[in-house]
Amino acid sequence: MKRKLPLILLLISLAFNAFFVGGFFWAKAKMKQAHSLEERAWMLAEKLELTEEQSRTFANLLERYQKLRDQKQPRREEFWAEMLKDKPDPQVLEEYMIGLAADEYRLQMLDLIQEFMDSLTSQQREKFVERINNRRSSSK
Repeated sequence: MKRKLPLILLLISLAFNAFFVGGFFWAKAKMKQAHSLEERAWMLAEKLELTEEQSRTFANLLERYQKLRDQKQPRREEFWAEMLKDKPDPQVLEEYMIGLAADEYRLQMLDLIQEFMDSLTSQQREKFVERINNRRSSSK
């Protein structure tokens, strides 16, 4: 038995190392997937266990969201161009943050979120809000 003990301990150690290395590469692959907004959104959708119809709705909403962001891009570039100036114009900055276009963008985002929430079951809505809140609390 004394001769087998070191061999058994060695095998257990090798097994733990293999699990550790495997877990590392699995986690690394998962993190690479989460670089783009679309990939993170689909990871969330996977966690919510969407039905086929909900997935189609989600894909449509995601596409509309990306178009909305693309439309905002020129305004975002103007904002940062203004921020680069030695003396940025406060009115230009304020217009970007709280002007009519900013209000319209937020209202369109609200419509997308509401449409998504309407497509979910009550349990999925709870899980979605829980994940959003967990994400916010972990980033503090």
